Amino acid sequence: MVDIRAMLSAVLGTAYHDAGNSTHVAPGPSWTRYTLYDVLQEDCRAGVDNNDVANVAGDLYFHAKDKYLPLACAGCKAHPLSCQTAARFDCHNPESTGNLVVRQLEVEVLKLGTYQLCDVWRGVLASCNYTCFSPSLDPDAHGVGAERVCGGGVWPFGHECGMAPHPIKHLSDAPWDYWNWNLAMRMGDTGGGYWYSLVAEDEGRYWRHARVAKAVNARCHNRRCGYHQIPSVISLGVVLYPRLTPG
Repeated sequence: MVDIRAMLSAVLGTAYHDAGNSTHVAPGPSWTRYTLYDVLQEDCRAGVDNNDVANVAGDLYFHAKDKYLPLACAGCKAHPLSCQTAARFDCHNPESTGNLVVRQLEVEVLKLGTYQLCDVWRGVLASCNYTCFSPSLDPDAHGVGAERVCGGGVWPFGHECGMAPHPIKHLSDAPWDYWNWNLAMRMGDTGGGYWYSLVAEDEGRYWRHARVAKAVNARCHNRRCGYHQIPSVISLGVVLYPRLTPG
C-alpha cells in the first residue's frame, strides 16, 4: 500500500498529517514587530535602511556615553587614529554631535542574524549616505543583525563585548575607559540592551514595514530625560559603579 503521508512529506519537505478532511503543513518563521530607537542627524531623520538601531537600554547606552565624549575626544581629534579605541570610537561619529534627533521606529522582523556596523563613514561627502559592513566572520550574516550590549570583552568590534572592554592598568585606564565599561555593564549586562542593524539589501526578506513613529529633537529629549542635570562627566561614572572608577 502506498503511504500517502510519507509521499507528501517527501514532496513538501515538512511534516504532514491527516486530520479528518483537513491537511496541516508545519508553519515557517513568523514576522515579529519590534519597537526600536536611534539617534542621528536631523537631515537624515527620514531614512531607515542601513541604520543601526537599538532597544531602549541599547540606545540609552549609545546616547548617554555621548556625555563624556567632549572630554574624552579633546586630546585625540587632531590625530584621528588615536581616537580608535572602544571608549573614543565615536569621537568623529556624526550621530554623536551636532543637530540630532532621537527616533522611535516600528519594524517587522523575520529573522535575526549577525550585527553589522552601519554608519556615515569619514570621507563620505553625502551626510546621509549610510553603508554597512560586518566585522565578524560569522557566516550567519543574513537577517536583521543583533548584538548584545555588554562590558568586559576585547577591542576591536567583532569580539563579544568588544564595545566596552575591561580597562587595563597602564594600557586603557583613562577615566572614559571606565565610564564606557560602566555604562555597558549597566545598560547591557543589567539592562538587557541590544543593538540591531537594518541592512538595505535585507528589506523585504528579513525586515519590512519600517516606519518612523516619532522623532524628537535630541536637546529637548536630553532635558526631558534629565541629562542636562548631570553636573560633570565625573559624576556619570561615579553614579553608575562607584567602586569601578579609577582612583
